[in-house]
Amino acid sequence: MNRRSATATKAVLSGLGWGALSYAVSVSVRAGLYDEPMLSGGNLGTFAVVTTAATAATWFGINRRNTRTTD
Repeated sequence: MNRRSATATKAVLSGLGWGALSYAVSVSVRAGLYDEPMLSGGNLGTFAVVTTAATAATWFGINRRNTRTTD
């Protein structure tokens, strides 16, 4: 596996992990406050937004670290 592929894999897995955590929190909070079902649009929207943001942030951080020049 080359460096770019490894970076992409780490970023996607990290994003999915943060997305799953946010989904679990969102489900419990929305169920308690609004009596929403587990697969409501708000819960799925939270998962989608957090997964995308966490994947992008992880990719940016790893890529920045790997491409930084040393003086």
